[in-house]
Amino acid sequence: MVYISKQDEAWDITETIIMKMSDVCAARNVRFAIVTISMPVQVHPDHAMRTSLNKDLGVDTLFYVDKRLANFVQENGIPVFNPTPQMHKYSKTEQTFLHGFEGNLGSGH
Repeated sequence: MVYISKQDEAWDITETIIMKMSDVCAARNVRFAIVTISMPVQVHPDHAMRTSLNKDLGVDTLFYVDKRLANFVQENGIPVFNPTPQMHKYSKTEQTFLHGFEGNLGSGH
């Protein structure tokens, strides 16, 4: 018996859905592309908070999902636009929040 983790299963399902969407678009002669959006913590201006979260989660980066998705779609010839790295750089440089509203800065949309 081969063990497949829930995470691996989730990625398999996600990648299958993306490829099916791409195939449907191609069959209809419609352009298909992926656009990702940031999670609030990825573009939070507080470096110490992001570093602490990395440690708590046991991960090296908060950009794993973005990188994995970008690699997959690029390998399959699907255009991708991911503004998160530029947003991250901007929030650090300007020390400003890019998510949330007054009274709830740093979270939400």
